[in-house]
Amino acid sequence: MHPFISLIMPVYNNEKYFPKAVQSVIAQSFHDWELVIVEDGSTDNTPMIADKLAETDDRIRVIHQENQWIYASVNNGTEIAAGKYVFMFNSDDLLNQDALQKIHDIAVIDDADIVMFNLSENICDEEQNIIERDVNGRSRYLADDFSYTDRDDIHRKWIDFMKLGLVNHQCVYKAKLAKMNKMRNDTYAGDYLYNIQLADQINVAAGTAYEVYMYMNYQKEEANISLGKYYGYEHDMYNGMYLEYKALFEQWGIYENVVKSYLSKLRMQKLSREFRLIKIQRWSVDEKLKEMLNHISDDIIHEIASENNKEEELESRMFSACRELFIENVPDQESDYYFLYELLNSLLRYEKTQEDLEKIRAGVYHELNPKHIGKCFMQILVP
Repeated sequence: MHPFISLIMPVYNNEKYFPKAVQSVIAQSFHDWELVIVEDGSTDNTPMIADKLAETDDRIRVIHQENQWIYASVNNGTEIAAGKYVFMFNSDDLLNQDALQKIHDIAVIDDADIVMFNLSENICDEEQNIIERDVNGRSRYLADDFSYTDRDDIHRKWIDFMKLGLVNHQCVYKAKLAKMNKMRNDTYAGDYLYNIQLADQINVAAGTAYEVYMYMNYQKEEANISLGKYYGYEHDMYNGMYLEYKALFEQWGIYENVVKSYLSKLRMQKLSREFRLIKIQRWSVDEKLKEMLNHISDDIIHEIASENNKEEELESRMFSACRELFIENVPDQESDYYFLYELLNSLLRYEKTQEDLEKIRAGVYHELNPKHIGKCFMQILVP
Protein backbone atom coordinates (compact mmCIF):
# COMPACT_ATOMS: atom_id res chain seq x y z
CA MET A 1 0.00 0.00 0.00
CA HIS A 2 1.43 3.36 -1.06
CA PRO A 3 -1.19 5.99 -0.21
CA PHE A 4 -0.87 9.63 -1.08
CA ILE A 5 -0.76 10.74 2.57
CA SER A 6 -0.07 9.15 5.95
CA LEU A 7 -1.71 10.78 8.95
CA ILE A 8 0.28 10.26 12.15
CA MET A 9 -1.88 10.36 15.27
CA PRO A 10 -0.13 10.10 18.64
CA VAL A 11 -2.61 9.18 21.36
CA TYR A 12 -2.27 8.75 25.10
CA ASN A 13 -5.16 8.12 27.52
CA ASN A 14 -7.69 9.76 25.24
CA GLU A 15 -10.44 7.17 24.94
CA LYS A 16 -13.15 9.83 24.86
CA TYR A 17 -12.00 12.02 21.98
CA PHE A 18 -9.64 10.15 19.69
CA PRO A 19 -12.37 7.95 18.10
CA LYS A 20 -14.01 11.19 16.91
CA ALA A 21 -10.68 12.32 15.45
CA VAL A 22 -10.41 8.99 13.64
CA GLN A 23 -13.96 9.31 12.33
CA SER A 24 -13.08 12.72 10.87
CA VAL A 25 -10.39 10.93 8.84
CA ILE A 26 -12.67 8.10 7.73
CA ALA A 27 -15.27 10.69 6.63
CA GLN A 28 -12.84 12.45 4.27
CA SER A 29 -13.98 13.06 0.70
CA PHE A 30 -10.47 11.99 -0.37
CA HIS A 31 -9.80 8.28 0.13
CA ASP A 32 -6.13 7.65 -0.68
CA TRP A 33 -4.78 7.85 2.87
CA GLU A 34 -3.53 5.75 5.74
CA LEU A 35 -3.84 6.55 9.43
CA VAL A 36 -1.02 5.48 11.73
CA ILE A 37 -2.23 5.58 15.32
CA VAL A 38 0.74 5.64 17.69
CA GLU A 39 -0.68 4.41 21.00
CA ASP A 40 1.77 5.78 23.56
CA GLY A 41 1.44 3.38 26.48
CA SER A 42 -2.05 4.41 27.56
CA THR A 43 -3.52 3.11 30.81
CA ASP A 44 -7.20 3.58 29.90
CA ASN A 45 -9.18 1.86 27.12
CA THR A 46 -7.36 3.68 24.33
CA PRO A 47 -5.28 0.64 23.20
CA MET A 48 -8.32 -1.62 22.84
CA ILE A 49 -10.36 1.07 21.06
CA ALA A 50 -7.50 1.75 18.65
CA ASP A 51 -7.25 -1.94 17.72
CA LYS A 52 -11.01 -2.17 17.16
CA LEU A 53 -10.95 0.90 14.91
CA ALA A 54 -8.16 -0.67 12.86
CA GLU A 55 -10.34 -3.75 12.35
CA THR A 56 -13.02 -1.60 10.70
CA ASP A 57 -10.75 -0.07 8.02
CA ASP A 58 -7.62 -1.58 6.52
CA ARG A 59 -6.20 1.91 6.00
CA ILE A 60 -5.73 2.22 9.76
CA ARG A 61 -2.62 0.87 11.46
CA VAL A 62 -1.79 0.88 15.17
CA ILE A 63 1.60 1.01 16.89
CA HIS A 64 1.65 0.12 20.59
CA GLN A 65 4.67 1.44 22.50
CA GLU A 66 5.82 2.35 25.97
CA ASN A 67 5.18 5.98 26.82
CA GLN A 68 7.59 8.26 24.91
CA TRP A 69 5.59 11.51 24.60
CA ILE A 70 4.08 13.20 21.60
CA TYR A 71 6.93 14.10 19.25
CA ALA A 72 8.81 10.84 19.72
CA SER A 73 5.51 9.18 18.83
CA VAL A 74 5.28 11.30 15.67
CA ASN A 75 8.84 10.32 14.75
CA ASN A 76 8.02 6.63 15.24
CA GLY A 77 4.89 6.90 13.13
CA THR A 78 6.69 8.81 10.40
CA GLU A 79 9.39 6.13 10.26
CA ILE A 80 6.91 3.47 9.15
CA ALA A 81 4.63 5.77 7.11
CA ALA A 82 3.94 4.45 3.59
CA GLY A 83 2.50 7.66 2.15
CA LYS A 84 4.18 10.18 -0.11
CA TYR A 85 3.26 12.84 2.46
CA VAL A 86 2.94 12.79 6.24
CA PHE A 87 0.70 14.88 8.46
CA MET A 88 0.70 15.01 12.26
CA PHE A 89 -2.85 15.00 13.66
CA ASN A 90 -3.63 15.52 17.36
CA SER A 91 -5.98 12.92 18.79
CA ASP A 92 -8.43 15.42 20.30
CA ASP A 93 -8.81 17.61 17.20
CA LEU A 94 -10.78 17.22 13.94
CA LEU A 95 -10.26 17.48 10.19
CA ASN A 96 -12.80 19.20 7.97
CA GLN A 97 -14.33 16.91 5.35
CA ASP A 98 -12.39 18.13 2.29
CA ALA A 99 -9.07 18.63 4.12
CA LEU A 100 -7.12 15.83 2.44
CA GLN A 101 -8.60 16.58 -0.99
CA LYS A 102 -7.50 20.22 -0.75
CA ILE A 103 -4.03 19.18 0.45
CA HIS A 104 -3.75 16.75 -2.46
CA ASP A 105 -4.92 19.28 -5.05
CA ILE A 106 -2.37 21.94 -4.07
CA ALA A 107 0.51 19.52 -3.40
CA VAL A 108 0.42 17.87 -6.83
CA ILE A 109 0.66 21.14 -8.79
CA ASP A 110 4.44 21.43 -8.34
CA ASP A 111 5.20 18.36 -6.19
CA ALA A 112 5.37 20.40 -2.99
CA ASP A 113 7.83 19.66 -0.18
CA ILE A 114 5.58 21.33 2.36
CA VAL A 115 1.88 22.21 2.37
CA MET A 116 0.61 24.91 4.72
CA PHE A 117 -3.02 25.48 5.57
CA ASN A 118 -5.58 27.49 7.49
CA LEU A 119 -7.00 26.14 10.72
CA SER A 120 -9.52 27.24 13.32
CA GLU A 121 -9.26 27.35 17.08
CA ASN A 122 -12.55 26.45 18.68
CA ILE A 123 -13.74 26.67 22.28
CA CYS A 124 -15.80 23.58 23.05
CA ASP A 125 -17.37 21.75 25.97
CA GLU A 126 -16.51 18.29 27.25
CA GLU A 127 -18.78 16.71 24.64
CA GLN A 128 -16.91 18.51 21.84
CA ASN A 129 -19.84 20.83 21.17
CA ILE A 130 -18.42 24.11 19.90
CA ILE A 131 -19.18 27.06 22.18
CA GLU A 132 -17.20 29.64 20.22
CA ARG A 133 -15.88 28.96 16.74
CA ASP A 134 -12.66 30.22 15.18
CA VAL A 135 -11.91 32.51 18.13
CA ASN A 136 -8.81 34.11 16.57
CA GLY A 137 -10.03 34.19 12.97
CA ARG A 138 -7.20 31.88 11.91
CA SER A 139 -9.37 30.12 9.35
CA ARG A 140 -9.09 33.25 7.20
CA TYR A 141 -5.40 34.12 7.66
CA LEU A 142 -4.44 32.75 4.24
CA ALA A 143 -6.73 34.26 1.59
CA ASP A 144 -5.59 32.34 -1.51
CA ASP A 145 -3.93 29.08 -2.48
CA PHE A 146 -0.29 29.28 -3.56
CA SER A 147 2.54 27.15 -4.90
CA TYR A 148 6.05 28.62 -5.01
CA THR A 149 8.91 26.88 -6.80
CA ASP A 150 11.70 29.46 -6.51
CA ARG A 151 13.86 29.01 -3.39
CA ASP A 152 14.73 32.71 -3.13
CA ASP A 153 11.06 33.56 -3.40
CA ILE A 154 10.23 31.07 -0.65
CA HIS A 155 12.93 32.56 1.57
CA ARG A 156 11.60 36.08 1.09
CA LYS A 157 8.04 34.95 1.79
CA TRP A 158 8.93 32.91 4.88
CA ILE A 159 8.48 35.93 7.15
CA ASP A 160 4.96 36.27 5.72
CA PHE A 161 4.32 32.59 6.44
CA MET A 162 5.30 33.34 10.04
CA LYS A 163 3.07 36.40 10.29
CA LEU A 164 0.13 34.40 8.93
CA GLY A 165 0.77 31.65 11.46
CA LEU A 166 1.22 29.07 8.69
CA VAL A 167 4.52 27.70 10.03
CA ASN A 168 3.71 28.10 13.73
CA HIS A 169 2.00 24.71 13.83
CA GLN A 170 2.31 21.35 12.08
CA CYS A 171 2.23 21.31 8.29
CA VAL A 172 2.04 18.54 5.68
CA TYR A 173 5.51 17.31 4.69
CA LYS A 174 6.88 15.18 1.90
CA ALA A 175 7.63 11.87 3.63
CA LYS A 176 11.19 11.48 2.36
CA LEU A 177 12.00 14.88 3.86
CA ALA A 178 10.25 14.12 7.14
CA LYS A 179 12.00 10.77 7.49
CA MET A 180 15.39 12.50 7.28
CA ASN A 181 14.51 14.97 10.04
CA LYS A 182 13.32 14.15 13.54
CA MET A 183 11.07 16.29 15.67
CA ARG A 184 12.53 17.34 19.00
CA ASN A 185 10.87 15.61 21.93
CA ASP A 186 12.22 17.85 24.72
CA THR A 187 9.83 20.79 24.24
CA TYR A 188 6.15 21.33 23.56
CA ALA A 189 7.09 23.53 20.57
CA GLY A 190 8.39 20.58 18.56
CA ASP A 191 6.29 21.35 15.48
CA TYR A 192 7.26 25.04 15.45
CA LEU A 193 10.96 24.19 15.75
CA TYR A 194 10.57 21.49 13.11
CA ASN A 195 9.49 24.06 10.55
CA ILE A 196 12.61 26.12 11.27
CA GLN A 197 14.72 22.98 10.92
CA LEU A 198 13.20 22.11 7.54
CA ALA A 199 12.99 25.63 6.10
CA ASP A 200 16.28 25.56 4.20
CA GLN A 201 15.44 22.15 2.71
CA ILE A 202 12.22 23.37 1.10
CA ASN A 203 12.38 23.75 -2.68
CA VAL A 204 8.63 23.90 -3.31
CA ALA A 205 6.21 25.43 -0.80
CA ALA A 206 2.45 25.28 -1.23
CA GLY A 207 -0.54 26.40 0.77
CA THR A 208 -4.30 25.99 0.74
CA ALA A 209 -6.74 28.61 1.98
CA TYR A 210 -9.13 25.83 2.98
CA GLU A 211 -9.70 25.39 6.72
CA VAL A 212 -8.03 22.01 6.98
CA TYR A 213 -7.77 21.59 10.73
CA MET A 214 -10.03 22.24 13.72
CA TYR A 215 -8.08 22.74 16.93
CA MET A 216 -10.37 22.00 19.88
CA ASN A 217 -9.78 23.92 23.11
CA TYR A 218 -11.71 22.07 25.80
CA GLN A 219 -13.17 24.09 28.66
CA LYS A 220 -12.20 21.77 31.45
CA GLU A 221 -9.26 21.66 33.79
CA GLU A 222 -7.66 18.43 32.64
CA ALA A 223 -7.89 19.13 28.90
CA ASN A 224 -5.27 21.10 26.95
CA ILE A 225 -3.22 20.86 30.11
CA SER A 226 -0.17 22.51 28.60
CA LEU A 227 -1.97 25.81 27.95
CA GLY A 228 -1.37 27.21 31.45
CA LYS A 229 1.50 25.00 32.52
CA TYR A 230 4.94 26.39 33.17
CA TYR A 231 7.68 23.90 32.38
CA GLY A 232 10.62 26.10 33.31
CA TYR A 233 12.34 25.85 29.93
CA GLU A 234 10.17 28.42 28.14
CA HIS A 235 12.75 31.20 28.29
CA ASP A 236 15.51 29.11 26.73
CA MET A 237 13.03 27.67 24.22
CA TYR A 238 11.93 31.11 23.00
CA ASN A 239 15.54 32.30 22.90
CA GLY A 240 16.36 29.23 20.82
CA MET A 241 13.54 29.96 18.39
CA TYR A 242 14.74 33.55 17.99
CA LEU A 243 18.38 32.56 17.47
CA GLU A 244 17.56 29.78 15.01
CA TYR A 245 15.38 32.06 12.91
CA LYS A 246 17.98 34.84 13.07
CA ALA A 247 20.67 32.43 11.85
CA LEU A 248 18.37 31.15 9.10
CA PHE A 249 17.55 34.61 7.75
CA GLU A 250 21.22 35.60 7.97
CA GLN A 251 22.11 32.48 5.98
CA TRP A 252 19.53 33.50 3.37
CA GLY A 253 20.98 37.03 3.27
CA ILE A 254 17.70 38.69 4.22
CA TYR A 255 18.18 39.52 7.92
CA GLU A 256 17.15 43.12 7.28
CA ASN A 257 14.83 45.70 8.80
CA VAL A 258 11.45 44.01 8.30
CA VAL A 259 12.76 40.61 9.43
CA LYS A 260 14.75 42.05 12.35
CA SER A 261 11.76 44.07 13.51
CA TYR A 262 9.36 41.12 13.35
CA LEU A 263 11.70 38.68 15.13
CA SER A 264 12.35 41.19 17.92
CA LYS A 265 8.63 41.91 18.24
CA LEU A 266 7.91 38.20 18.46
CA ARG A 267 10.55 37.67 21.15
CA MET A 268 9.21 40.57 23.23
CA GLN A 269 5.70 39.12 23.01
CA LYS A 270 6.97 35.73 24.14
CA LEU A 271 8.72 37.38 27.09
CA SER A 272 5.38 38.79 28.22
CA ARG A 273 3.90 35.32 27.84
CA GLU A 274 6.64 33.99 30.13
CA PHE A 275 5.67 36.62 32.71
CA ARG A 276 1.98 35.66 32.47
CA LEU A 277 2.82 31.99 32.99
CA ILE A 278 5.01 32.81 35.98
CA LYS A 279 2.25 34.95 37.48
CA ILE A 280 -0.27 32.08 37.60
CA GLN A 281 2.08 29.58 39.23
CA ARG A 282 1.48 28.56 42.83
CA TRP A 283 4.66 30.22 44.02
CA SER A 284 5.41 32.94 46.54
CA VAL A 285 5.58 36.49 45.19
CA ASP A 286 9.34 36.47 45.85
CA GLU A 287 9.81 33.33 43.75
CA LYS A 288 7.84 34.89 40.91
CA LEU A 289 9.79 38.15 41.01
CA LYS A 290 13.09 36.28 41.12
CA GLU A 291 12.14 34.26 38.02
CA MET A 292 10.94 37.35 36.16
CA LEU A 293 14.15 39.22 36.96
CA ASN A 294 16.24 36.26 35.82
CA HIS A 295 14.45 36.25 32.47
CA ILE A 296 14.63 39.97 31.82
CA SER A 297 18.29 40.09 32.86
CA ASP A 298 19.27 37.67 30.11
CA ASP A 299 21.97 38.90 27.71
CA ILE A 300 20.08 37.75 24.61
CA ILE A 301 16.99 39.71 25.60
CA HIS A 302 19.04 42.87 26.10
CA GLU A 303 20.86 42.38 22.81
CA ILE A 304 17.52 42.19 21.03
CA ALA A 305 16.23 45.29 22.82
CA SER A 306 19.42 47.24 22.11
CA GLU A 307 19.63 46.28 18.42
CA ASN A 308 16.01 47.26 17.81
CA ASN A 309 15.63 50.30 20.10
CA LYS A 310 13.24 48.44 22.36
CA GLU A 311 14.84 49.16 25.76
CA GLU A 312 11.88 51.20 26.95
CA GLU A 313 9.43 48.58 25.67
CA LEU A 314 11.37 45.90 27.52
CA GLU A 315 11.10 47.80 30.80
CA SER A 316 7.40 48.50 30.18
CA ARG A 317 6.69 44.81 29.71
CA MET A 318 8.41 43.99 33.00
CA PHE A 319 6.67 46.74 34.94
CA SER A 320 3.30 45.85 33.42
CA ALA A 321 3.76 42.25 34.60
CA CYS A 322 4.82 43.44 38.07
CA ARG A 323 1.82 45.73 38.30
CA GLU A 324 -0.54 42.84 37.56
CA LEU A 325 1.27 40.69 40.10
CA PHE A 326 1.13 43.35 42.84
CA ILE A 327 -2.64 43.67 42.50
CA GLU A 328 -2.89 40.22 44.09
CA ASN A 329 0.40 39.92 46.01
CA VAL A 330 2.79 42.47 47.46
CA PRO A 331 6.23 41.40 48.67
CA ASP A 332 7.01 41.77 52.36
CA GLN A 333 8.88 44.92 53.34
CA GLU A 334 11.70 42.65 54.52
CA SER A 335 11.76 40.85 51.18
CA ASP A 336 14.82 41.07 48.95
CA TYR A 337 12.44 42.02 46.13
CA TYR A 338 10.50 44.77 47.90
CA PHE A 339 12.63 47.25 45.96
CA LEU A 340 10.66 46.36 42.80
CA TYR A 341 7.41 47.30 44.49
CA GLU A 342 8.86 50.61 45.65
CA LEU A 343 10.43 51.27 42.25
CA LEU A 344 7.17 50.70 40.40
CA ASN A 345 5.09 52.69 42.86
CA SER A 346 7.48 55.63 42.62
CA LEU A 347 7.50 55.50 38.82
CA LEU A 348 3.70 55.45 38.69
CA ARG A 349 3.13 58.28 41.18
CA TYR A 350 2.05 61.37 39.26
CA GLU A 351 3.70 63.96 41.49
CA LYS A 352 7.02 62.54 42.57
CA THR A 353 8.74 63.53 45.78
CA GLN A 354 12.46 63.52 46.40
CA GLU A 355 11.94 60.25 48.25
CA ASP A 356 10.35 58.76 45.11
CA LEU A 357 13.32 59.81 43.01
CA GLU A 358 15.70 58.22 45.52
CA LYS A 359 13.70 54.98 45.49
CA ILE A 360 13.76 54.93 41.70
CA ARG A 361 17.53 55.34 41.63
CA ALA A 362 17.99 52.74 44.38
CA GLY A 363 15.75 50.27 42.54
CA VAL A 364 17.45 50.76 39.20
CA TYR A 365 20.90 50.13 40.71
CA HIS A 366 19.86 47.42 43.17
CA GLU A 367 22.22 44.43 43.24
CA LEU A 368 19.37 42.09 42.26
CA ASN A 369 18.69 44.24 39.18
CA PRO A 370 21.92 43.69 37.23
CA LYS A 371 20.56 45.07 33.93
CA HIS A 372 19.21 48.19 35.66
CA ILE A 373 15.60 47.71 34.63
CA GLY A 374 13.91 51.10 34.93
CA LYS A 375 16.90 53.10 33.78
CA CYS A 376 15.13 54.40 30.66
CA PHE A 377 12.37 55.93 32.78
CA MET A 378 14.79 57.10 35.45
CA GLN A 379 16.83 59.06 32.90
CA ILE A 380 13.69 60.99 32.00
CA LEU A 381 12.71 61.67 35.62
CA VAL A 382 15.92 61.91 37.60
CA PRO A 383 18.48 64.54 36.63
